[in-house]
Amino acid sequence: MIDDDVACVDALRHLRDHGWVAFEGMGPGPGPVEALADRIGYVRRTLFGDIWEMTAGAGDHKDSAYDPVALDVHTDGTYSNDAPGTIVFSQQAKDGSGGDSVLVDGFAVARDLFAADPEAADLLTRYEIRGRYLEPGVAVHADRVPIRFDADGVLCQVSFNNYDRAAVLPADPHVDAVLDAYAAFRSMANEPDRAVHLRWEPGRMLVVDNWRMLHGRTDYTGHREFLGCYTNHEDLEGAYELAGLTPGA
Repeated sequence: MIDDDVACVDALRHLRDHGWVAFEGMGPGPGPVEALADRIGYVRRTLFGDIWEMTAGAGDHKDSAYDPVALDVHTDGTYSNDAPGTIVFSQQAKDGSGGDSVLVDGFAVARDLFAADPEAADLLTRYEIRGRYLEPGVAVHADRVPIRFDADGVLCQVSFNNYDRAAVLPADPHVDAVLDAYAAFRSMANEPDRAVHLRWEPGRMLVVDNWRMLHGRTDYTGHREFLGCYTNHEDLEGAYELAGLTPGA
């Protein structure tokens, strides 16, 4: 599939329209991960490395993704000034049960929050929330609004991660209202009927638009191994352009 230009355009179209796309029958190891990332742009190096391994209990990083517990939906890299544009996941091995990926359209959540409580949604476009990541030798943070529009007024990014949200917010008379708005977004994002569940088997790969989609996980038992990587969002936008696909969601 990776070498099939027509199939790749179809995959990019699905990614643009839905915020995610899955692939079946992919080979093991880092090669297919890198090859798929190269179809979007290139593998982005982060504090987790280039192509990273994710196995419960065996992580070198203090990140909740390395534990077998359920994860609320979130976006990655809220502690980065330039959050990763896409996430590529590739399952390498699995036994036990559970561990489905949970995908929620963050753009749809933002639009529904504007419809239900426009004042709360507006606060999330104007007040930055600090994302922070700490571990031995690493201390990074970034401030970004949870709902971001571009200069033309087009919704272009959702940034939401309650795990990485810094506990202390700047003193401001609206801080309580901002926190209430953030909680309202979280509650709406975790409504069960919004979720798409993707079951994992070895050979399955998933690409997620990290500026649009929230992703999480059900809890699981047993052993499973993943490889993955990040790419930049400007490269995803460029891939759409080169494929003759206009941006939009």
